[in-house]
This record gives sequence, C-alpha cells and structure tokens, in this order.
Amino acid sequence: MAENLKFYADGKELNYWDRIHQEGEKFYKKIGQVTWRVPPVKFNCMVTKPVNSGCNCKIVVTPQETDQETNCAENIVCGTFENLSNNLVEEKESSAMFIVSNFEYDNYLNKIYSLQLGELNGQLLNLPKDVASRGELDILILHQEAGILLVQTKAVGYNFPKNPEADFEKYISNIERAVMKAVEQLERDVKVMLHVMGDLKIQRQQITKVVALPNLSRSFLDLAVQKWTEKCTSLGEKISNSDLQLKINFLCQEHFKCPKALKDWWCENFSKKTGITLNVMKQIAYRTVGLMSTVSVWTSSQPRMEVRNLNDAAWETGNRFTQVLLSGQQAELLKRQEKYFYVWGPAGSGKTLLLSLKGHQWLRKHPVAILNTRLGSKGRTVGHVMESTINKTIENTDNKKCKMNKAMRIDIDLAENEQDIEREVANIKKQDPTIRPMFLIDEVTWLPETAKLITILMKQFPHSHIWCAGMLPECRPEGFESQELLSILRCPPSVQRVLRIVDNRTERRLLYHLDSSKAGLPTDGPPPYFIIHSKHGSPDVQPYDCVRCAELLSDFLLNTLNLKMSLPSHDGAQSDAASQSKVEGCRLHFNDAVLAVSMPRSWHHYTNRGYWAISREALHSNMMFLGSGPFCQTLLDRQIPLKVEGAMTFTPEKNVAGQTFAMCPIGSVHGLEYKVVVGIPSARELTKYTEINEGIIKGDHGPRVPMKRLPFAKEIKRKRDELLRQGPEFCTCFLKDGAVKKRSRTLSTADVQPNEPKSDKIRISTHVHGNYRKGHSLPDDLLYENCDHLNGTMDSPVADKQLHLSDSEKHDPEMDSDDHTECLDRLKNEVCGYCNTENCVCKYCQPEELVALHKLDQWDKAYILMCASRCTSQLILVLP
Repeated sequence: MAENLKFYADGKELNYWDRIHQEGEKFYKKIGQVTWRVPPVKFNCMVTKPVNSGCNCKIVVTPQETDQETNCAENIVCGTFENLSNNLVEEKESSAMFIVSNFEYDNYLNKIYSLQLGELNGQLLNLPKDVASRGELDILILHQEAGILLVQTKAVGYNFPKNPEADFEKYISNIERAVMKAVEQLERDVKVMLHVMGDLKIQRQQITKVVALPNLSRSFLDLAVQKWTEKCTSLGEKISNSDLQLKINFLCQEHFKCPKALKDWWCENFSKKTGITLNVMKQIAYRTVGLMSTVSVWTSSQPRMEVRNLNDAAWETGNRFTQVLLSGQQAELLKRQEKYFYVWGPAGSGKTLLLSLKGHQWLRKHPVAILNTRLGSKGRTVGHVMESTINKTIENTDNKKCKMNKAMRIDIDLAENEQDIEREVANIKKQDPTIRPMFLIDEVTWLPETAKLITILMKQFPHSHIWCAGMLPECRPEGFESQELLSILRCPPSVQRVLRIVDNRTERRLLYHLDSSKAGLPTDGPPPYFIIHSKHGSPDVQPYDCVRCAELLSDFLLNTLNLKMSLPSHDGAQSDAASQSKVEGCRLHFNDAVLAVSMPRSWHHYTNRGYWAISREALHSNMMFLGSGPFCQTLLDRQIPLKVEGAMTFTPEKNVAGQTFAMCPIGSVHGLEYKVVVGIPSARELTKYTEINEGIIKGDHGPRVPMKRLPFAKEIKRKRDELLRQGPEFCTCFLKDGAVKKRSRTLSTADVQPNEPKSDKIRISTHVHGNYRKGHSLPDDLLYENCDHLNGTMDSPVADKQLHLSDSEKHDPEMDSDDHTECLDRLKNEVCGYCNTENCVCKYCQPEELVALHKLDQWDKAYILMCASRCTSQLILVLP
C-alpha cells in the first residue's frame, strides 16, 4: 500500500503520504479558509484550420453546438459553486470549498513512478486495475461541513422548448440517456473514491452524488421522472430504489440562474451533514491535484499543459490568446488586393495583427515601410511592435527559397510642418530611386495631418499600396476602401465583459464575446479582480493616494497571482517577500504585467491646433508625481519591483529580465499585449506641494525632493485665451448626433454638445475637443519646480498630501450604500442594456463591481476601454 512507500531525504526515512502533505502545504495555502478551484479556469476544446496565406497562422472554427453547450455547462456549474463558496466565506456562514474539475483517474499520483523514491518494497498504489477506463470526474468538491460532493454535469436541455408539455415525448429519451449516464458514472466515482482513499477511512455517507443539469428546468425533470416511474423504466426504478433524491441530488437550471436558490439548497441539505476533517480534506486535495498527480488541461498537441493555480492559468490564457489565430473574416481580408484599404474595429479585434500579416505577404515581392505616426512625438509603441512581428515572422519562415527584405520603420511626428514630413518620406528613395515600397499605418485618427501625410505618399509613390487601420469608421482616409472587423479574438471574454460595460458605442458593444465556448475561443480567462476604494476608504481620497488599495493589490499580485520576483536585498540575498512569492513551476513574471496610467483632463492644455495635449515635460513630471505618492510607495515597501516609465513610447524589451513591474502612460502601450494589466482611473486634482521620489525611475525609493506645482506659462495662457475668444471653431467638432463637421465659422453653438464628447471619441493623450466656451472652468498644465528654498514654509502639508474629487464630481452617498439592489435596478438598463437575454453582462459581475464601473465618468471609461483591451489574461481594476 502507498502508506508503506518510503523514500529518503537528507538521510531521513519519510512516509510517502507525509511527503505529499508536506509538498501540498507549500502549494495550496489556506485550504478551508479561501476557495480553491483547480484548474482555476476551464480551457475549451478548440477547432482550427490552417490559413493558405503563406504565414504560420490558423483560423478559429466555431465548434459544433453540442461541443459549445458541453463546455458551457461545465463552466457554469464550476463557476457557480466557486461563487457560492466565496459568498459563504464572505458572509462567515461556513468554511471554503476546494473544487477540482475534469479530474482524470489515470492521472492520480501518476508521477510516483518517474521519481527516485528509494526502495518501494514491491508495493503499488491502491488503484483499480481498470482505472484508465473510468473516464473522468467532472467536478469534485471538498468541504469540511458538507463532506465530499461528486458532480456529473450534463448539457441536456439546451435545445428544448420553454413549454415542457409541448412535444415532450420527443425529448424524454434525451433526458433519460443523459441522466442514466450521469447516475452510472457517479456510482463508479463513489467506488473509486472509497477504494483509492481507503486509508483515510471515508464512509459512503460522507459522499454526496450530484447530477447537474444547468440547461434543464425543474418542471422538465419532474415530468420526466413521473413518466419514467409510470412506465417502470430502469432509470425510474434506479432513482426510486437508490439513495438519489430529486431535491438533494439533482440541480437544475433554476439553481444556476439564481445564486440564492443554490445557496438555499446548500444550507438546507448540508448544514447538518457528516462532513470531513480538515486533514482529510487536505489529503484528498494533495493526492488528486498535488505535485505527484498530473493536472492537465486541453491542448491541441501532446504533452498537455498542466494548470494548477492562478499563476499557471493566467500564463496559459495569455499564451493562447497571443497565438496567431484569425477569424474567417480576417483570413478573407488577407486575400484582398486593394491598393488603398482601411480596416477598422474595436480594440482587440486584431487590426495590428492583420496589418503585420499583410506586411509579411508584401515582403515576398516588395519592400515594406511602417509609418509610425503620432501627433506631438515621433511615433507610437505599436510601430515598434509591428516591425518586430513582421521581421520575426520572416526569420521563422519555412520557405527558404523566398528572399525577403526586412520591414523598415519610419517614425513621424505629425505636428511637424509639411516640408519636414515630405523630406522624411523622400528619404526612402535615397538608396534606390526606383523603389516601390508598400506602406502600413496603424492607429489612424481623424486628424487633418494624417490626410496630408497620405496625400504626400500618394504623390511621391503613386504605384505603392497603402493599408491602414483605426478604431472608428470616420477615420477612413478619403478614397480608401474599408472593412469593419466583427470579431474580437485577442482578449478573453472575462475582459471583453468589462469592455462591453465601458464602451458606449452601441454598434460595437454586441461585438464583444461573453462566452468562450460559443465563440470558439480558448477559455473565458480568469475573472477580473476589482479593488473598490469606497469599500474601505474615504471618497475624498483617490486610489492613487490610498495605502489600503496598494496593500490589496500587492497581496493579490504576490500571494494570489504568485508573480515571480527576485529582488536582492542590501546584502545581495533574496528578500523574504520574494522568497515567499516564489512558487515551484511559476511561469508568470512581473515583466508580463503592466500598470497603465491615464493623464487626467486637468493635466492637459489646448494647443494652437485646437487639440488637447500634454507636453513631454508635464508627462514626465506627472508620472513622477504619481510614482512618488503613497500608493506606489506602498507597493515598493511590499517588495513589488515597480518602475516608472515617463516616456510616451515604451519599449518593453528593456524589461525582459522579469525584475520590474512597469508603470507607464496608457498611450505608450498601444499595440502591446500583456498577460496582466492593472488599471487605475486618473487622479482628479493635484496638490500644490508634494515630494518627488527621484529614484522611482530606477525602481527604488531614492532621494525625495520637495516640489511646487506651476501653472501655465504666460505664452500658453495667451494662446489658450485666444482660442476661447474664437468660440467653438476647432479643427473638428462633435455634434449631438455623433456626426463630424470640419472647421466652419458658421457652426452654431446649438450644434455643439453641452457636455463632453462620447468616450469613443476621446484619446487619452491627445484628442479633439470642441465644447469649451467662455465661462467654463479651464485646465491647468501641472508642472513642478524644486522648492528646497521653501523648506519649512509649505502650508498645510498634511492636508495637502491627499487628492480630492473635483467640485464637478461630488460624492453620491447612494452609490456607496451596502444595499445595491435599488441602485442597480435604477441603473441596470444603462449599465447593461441587454438584461434577461443571452447578451446580458450583469450575470458575470457582482453588483458593487457594476456600480463602481458605472460611477466612472466618460474620460475614465475611455481609459478603462484602452487599458483593458491590452490584457490577454488577468485584468485588475482599482476603482474609486
């Protein structure tokens, strides 16, 4: 027997079960206190086919309906029990569950034979001889009070009519087959559990069999059982004569649609049941999903990937969503040969990937130039990403006969005068006047400067093709064919649900996928983690100044997500916090994560072109300000390797060592994809005096220097006042119906919206604004100067350390009440708009999460939209 297995460590003889327990304690912490789900997310079986476009990519094929519903049903059941466990723990009504899904019996302690364990004395594990043919257990739930729950899930009923009386005979055989199969499998599961855990002295009454039918209504099931009993079918007799009871052992659609119904079922049936001790609970958990057992998830090839904790799940989710997977529409677009083409769609729809693949195609015959443009600086990060993607694809191509050049990148500041831009474009011809490059332009906006650039390209290279991409249809350059991308494949549905809530563009909201199984995506991904400041802090203090918010974030990053870090202490040894956060097999590192920051409107000013803008100096200064605040300093104190990047163009290659957690402007991560994204809406108001931590750029505490905020320079004030005197006549104005008008002195003030433009029209770093008129409050350009000479004379230093809400956004106490029901009902249609339909997003979020997202203004919602769309796995939001 396994208890007789011995091995030697440090010269000591150890019992094998003790060794398994020892390893499990390190890996699965606080069992019984926190909910564990292993694997933390479900990975779906995917169907793909190759793309005949000369590139190494595949098309996502929508799975058959039965496969969709099977994946969906298992995910619903597992997720509902996980939410129930979290609720029971939060309300302090019971201990936490340990949930194992898709457990394959032949993986049980299967690694024991591959290790050198000393003398086995001829003993074998206590496994049934036919364990490999026993299939898998859908869900195993361990709970101290409830004991052991063995759950088999069946998707039967997804295609049934709502009326159980209509054509019932047509469907009763389907129900009978599904339920019979589940009952038989559960009986085998009980025998295997009692057999392999025989040394733990588990009794049958400590095990509960559960048949989960998330698509079948209780009325359907009751009617089916009645028919079976009347006809004396084998299933009817089996249910009547066995320990299965409809009210206890069968869960139906109503239990999974209404959390209260499942909780009532749980409390009614398991409050007085004979449970298991914490030690037995741990032993079962460590044996089934410990380091000596394989915990595999579906993969398209062997060997299958192992996913035990959230670290593994987040890494694997991000890895699968960054693979080159195309929709059928994208594959067809790659075949098109239009000379001038514009592709548009929401963030995460694969615009940058599509342009990169098109560039790879062109390189077989022509040189390719990536025009990396931005207003006010030399290009965006996305240009660097495209260049790297195309050239890396060339290096990995299997076609050795094809001679390809490398793609070139040309960084252009659209704020330069036309002559300078013409010279930069003309430099392409210097080496070869006959060159005919193909041009790619990403992140096209509606700026007139973009139109001028394209006119220059058409004039100097009349035979070249130009393909570009942007988010909005109105950004299409004149004379270009266009196509909207209709599927989002670069973000998991857990992230897309948040995007659906903050995106106020109706035609775009229905493009987001809420369920991975129905969309043919790899997984739903880990659920977003929300830190809501109002639950623990004053509304007058913003998250960037809240120590508690930082403590919750650091705890999640280090102890829940288990990000790997290796911070040396002053003596060169590894710090204690780093040692604790290091987990064997940890794959997710700090360089897989980013903290993207938005610049508040009050930190911007008008340029003489009529655009919102922020200077490089102000950007750097304000990034330093945020990095020096209590929030970031607390992260550093807790051994989070935070490093502030103050530039708008951020090259992630500098962070390859996994030693730093980058905090950078949101505009600098355009085109980049991160497995972990942390988003915090912008601060509203800055202090007059502060202290800047000069070492934050290097990732340490560094010297702190007292600083004083400066207002606009006189020249900038003069230009701003001149613009305001001209009225609403900027380069582009947004009208009430969402249309766009070019500059016109006859534009009436009635045409201009009285409030801010819609969030999809906002650009965090630079955007067009036509709403400010005389009498409105004006923003300040917030820069700081050294004020060492004022030492000791700074007024109200304590009160001045806190960030406050602006007067225009006063605190609404109703939104912070403990009872969110009335508030949520009032806002439901505005938050979701599709309640009680399959497109409803409310069922995936907690009420306080919906309320917190709704409270954000349009500026911050636009920031969340940009921030979350960069996330391929774990999204973390710190909200006011």
